[in-house]
Amino acid sequence: MLIFFATGKLLEQELTDPRLVEVKYGTQQIAVELDMLATTAQQASYRALVIHPELAFSH
Repeated sequence: MLIFFATGKLLEQELTDPRLVEVKYGTQQIAVELDMLATTAQQASYRALVIHPELAFSH
């Protein structure tokens, strides 16, 4: 599983081609950052997009 962080709010059409700023690997780092997102959701100006490579790149 890859987790991509994109700046700004993701519009529906941007989900297929998001502007990526960071790619995070490692379950510990991901867990910490997702916890931060959950606790600061009201102030956050970005969203986390989760992509399963086996589903996204299967065609």
